[in-house]
Amino acid sequence: MAVLRNGAKVLIVDDEPIIVESIKDYFRHLNMVGFSDSSEALKALKMESFDIVLVDYRMPGLSGLDLLIEARRLSAYKFGILLTAYADKDLLRQFINQNLIQKVLEKPLDLQELGRVLDDAIIECEQSRVAQAEVDVLRRDYQKLMADPGSVLSRVVGSNAGVAQSMERAGWEFKGWQNVVDI
Repeated sequence: MAVLRNGAKVLIVDDEPIIVESIKDYFRHLNMVGFSDSSEALKALKMESFDIVLVDYRMPGLSGLDLLIEARRLSAYKFGILLTAYADKDLLRQFINQNLIQKVLEKPLDLQELGRVLDDAIIECEQSRVAQAEVDVLRRDYQKLMADPGSVLSRVVGSNAGVAQSMERAGWEFKGWQNVVDI
């Protein structure tokens, strides 16, 4: 099921409460949760996942980078947006290379630009959710075929270790299945 535009869950984390409240107020049609304390935001990320996280880089205590690393480890979000007043190219490269963010916005924040970025992020999250649902259906169908010892697919994949390895790399789970089956 795709996320509805107004159903996307967005987490905002900035140590300046006025920024958090301004964003929530401007985008009140979206489902937003905001924190000015990154430790409190991390607690929320441990309890639930979000479609989009909008995080300030420099915060007291847990930095934006540390928060994003932990949130990614928890698989707690799909799309990351970094807010920063310090556009350090090496730092940005680090965030991007670790797949922590997809977009960077510089402060002072332009709320109209943020709106465009959020629209793009929501579309990407919707597409990701639809694709994941399709993969889940294919995985269930595949597992049903593999579970049936009479199916041609279970004999072909089971008899060819190379095909089995390719399927494993594609994300299929072969736990407990034998690589050799009599044909």
